[in-house]
Amino acid sequence: MEELYSIMLDIEKEHGMKASLVYLQGFLDERHTNYNDFVAELVKPQSLVEKLFSIMKKSFLSTHDRETPQYSRNFTTAV
Repeated sequence: MEELYSIMLDIEKEHGMKASLVYLQGFLDERHTNYNDFVAELVKPQSLVEKLFSIMKKSFLSTHDRETPQYSRNFTTAV
């Protein structure tokens, strides 16, 4: 949600509120949802397993993003 808000704020600063709302509508359309359902999903309580999986996924992705260039350098050095 923070990323979406940041993007919309940047669009609004540069192109106005209408452009920001057009972006939001496209964002929702891509996800086959509407604003009310999107917000309801954000506040929906998660089970312990869902929370744990979400934390693990974020941790893996952030670690993977940091290490990807290192893997590339190691591969180049090995060749």
